[in-house]
Amino acid sequence: MLAPKTKSKGAVSFADGYLQPLEVDRGRTITGNAAHVCAYGDETVGFSRFYSAQQVGVTIDRTCSIPYDSCVEREQYLEMIGFRDGKRRIYKIEQVQEKADTAPPSLLLSLSEVKVTLTDERDDSEKLVNR
Repeated sequence: MLAPKTKSKGAVSFADGYLQPLEVDRGRTITGNAAHVCAYGDETVGFSRFYSAQQVGVTIDRTCSIPYDSCVEREQYLEMIGFRDGKRRIYKIEQVQEKADTAPPSLLLSLSEVKVTLTDERDDSEKLVNR
């Protein structure tokens, strides 16, 4: 039997800032960059997503969309800088959801803010702040 036709959910923009996946050792030290820099777009945290995560003890602080071809994985850390405030933040990816029905296809990331201070061992040229 054929799968039902799905409607496109609409356009997604990646115009809110830049992010870069990080290599983190033992959850304490940033040792390098895990992948290339990509743009992201902020999304609204849905009611179902937020409370489903709360039930298993995970707090979702933010959701964002990134291009479909990005190299990210669950449990990975991200360095993010927004265009509006220019602040550098570190998040941990709790969930990666493929969104093939958007234009362009994207990945929806559920993120939790990292509450501990990480030691950054990267060179200044590797940091997202200097881009």
